[in-house]
Amino acid sequence: MKKRILLALVAVVALFGLQANAQNVMEKGTSIVSGSLGITSSLLPINASYDYGVIDNLFESPNAALSVGALGGVVLGKNTLGYVVGPRVAMHYHFIPELDTYFSLMLGAYGYHYKSSGEVSIDKWTHKFDWGTHLGARYFFTPKVGMFAEVGYGYSYANIGLSFKL
Repeated sequence: MKKRILLALVAVVALFGLQANAQNVMEKGTSIVSGSLGITSSLLPINASYDYGVIDNLFESPNAALSVGALGGVVLGKNTLGYVVGPRVAMHYHFIPELDTYFSLMLGAYGYHYKSSGEVSIDKWTHKFDWGTHLGARYFFTPKVGMFAEVGYGYSYANIGLSFKL
């Protein structure tokens, strides 16, 4: 039964993936909201981001664009609660119309609250201003809904999630 459900889900995703989208994913004026789960050594980042296309034909290439936006999220772990928030900029390049590959740079505030009890009780907040960078790919199955994955440095080593064009 589980195999049939999985097969039906794959068929639906493939059907949506076959629809043509004749334009680049990120263009001037395009708004994309994304939500994702991240991977770190011991914490679970859950975040949301917003990208807005500001420049088309970056470097005189019809496949390149620039976006600005923001990222915010929470970081969960054993005895740990944290946050990340800040602006980000991304350079996009489109190899095929539905695929958006990009490099992003983020500057922002990070904070963690660590609390433990035992022989020595610890209850402290740590805040810092730091940067992060990610290399990502976003694929739209429909003109409005897509999936993405990122790898890099910063608040997480990798992210995977869904994207929605507004």
